[in-house]
Amino acid sequence: MTSFRLLHSFLQVLSYDESKSRRVSERAFMTLFGQDNETFTSTMFLNLDQLQRQLDKDEFQEDKSMAAFWVIDNQFQKFIDWQYFVDYDSQMTEMLFAEYTGINVTQFKETLLQHMGNVKKFVVERACHQRQYERRVNNRLMQMQESKIDSGSALDVVSSQALDANLVVKV
Repeated sequence: MTSFRLLHSFLQVLSYDESKSRRVSERAFMTLFGQDNETFTSTMFLNLDQLQRQLDKDEFQEDKSMAAFWVIDNQFQKFIDWQYFVDYDSQMTEMLFAEYTGINVTQFKETLLQHMGNVKKFVVERACHQRQYERRVNNRLMQMQESKIDSGSALDVVSSQALDANLVVKV
């Protein structure tokens, strides 16, 4: 869960802030994310909340957790794929993004990829632990059923021997 919290707190820099220049927000976010800041961040936090609910469930469901993770990953895909070109628009976008977030685009991208990788790794590890737990529970249930069958067979042998003893005719 630490990796999820780190991702969540890292993405807080994207949340809309009235005190920051609207021009900065609109220009950088439309270029990098394909959406305005308010729409992007509200959707992002909704998606993060969905992933957190999946990860917090006592009964872990790998499919739903990975689906929630992929939604977030897809939301950032345009940004991850964005290529920096040495032209005026790219330089302005990078400058505006750094002004708005306090982090340059390259550093933000690298940190985002690192946190996303850690969250994905956490989901995979949790799924692995869940499968191991389910295997142990299933093995334990099988052992209990086998012991019931074995004890049932032992009772059948004892009662069979008791019946045989009663059938013996004493002369």
